[in-house]
Amino acid sequence: MRERDTKIKGAADLIAETAETLAVALVPFGITAAMVDALKALAEDYQRNFLSKPETAIKNRKTITEKTLPQLFLDADTILKDQLLKLVVQFNAVNPDFVSKFIYATFIGTAGARHTRLSVLVNQVLESDAVERIIKPIENALVVIEDTGLSGNTNEKGKLTITKVPEKATTVKVTYNNTTVEKKVKFERGKATRLTVDFEEVFVVPEAKVEEKVVVGKL
Repeated sequence: MRERDTKIKGAADLIAETAETLAVALVPFGITAAMVDALKALAEDYQRNFLSKPETAIKNRKTITEKTLPQLFLDADTILKDQLLKLVVQFNAVNPDFVSKFIYATFIGTAGARHTRLSVLVNQVLESDAVERIIKPIENALVVIEDTGLSGNTNEKGKLTITKVPEKATTVKVTYNNTTVEKKVKFERGKATRLTVDFEEVFVVPEAKVEEKVVVGKL
């Protein structure tokens, strides 16, 4: 999207060459040799019919931008969301900065006006044998606002605030200890959105041990 017209062919060739080198590793992500060949063919077609023939480029631009590109972006987003983002989450504990930059780098385009913010509280709710439940704030839980490139990690109080959030309905994903909770949220202009996410697990209070006393007496 950001390359100059004269550099697009080279960028596509580099991606194709890299994909061929990693052919075996890309199989689980649904990337096939046929897809790589199609990319190379499209790059050649672009070089031959668009750069060298401006009239053809102008004539066919509408078809490409309205039909071809949206589907390609959709395919790429599917791989990102269903495969790569799930793999990246495992690095959150050791390198949260890398994770946040990766999520931002995968965001394409703009989601519109940004006029609101999200405040999140993440807790761990422990069911116990006791009268009341045990609630503990979760530190370093990963919060991702889908389709925005925005993310962050909760502090020691289980809290996180993300600003400049696009005003639109979207999905917020919170991941902790390899478990992800999804929440549908509708952001409104000028209003702060508050969200509480609880991770629940069974917690049994161990029974108190009763020491047995042995009294030794005379017969």
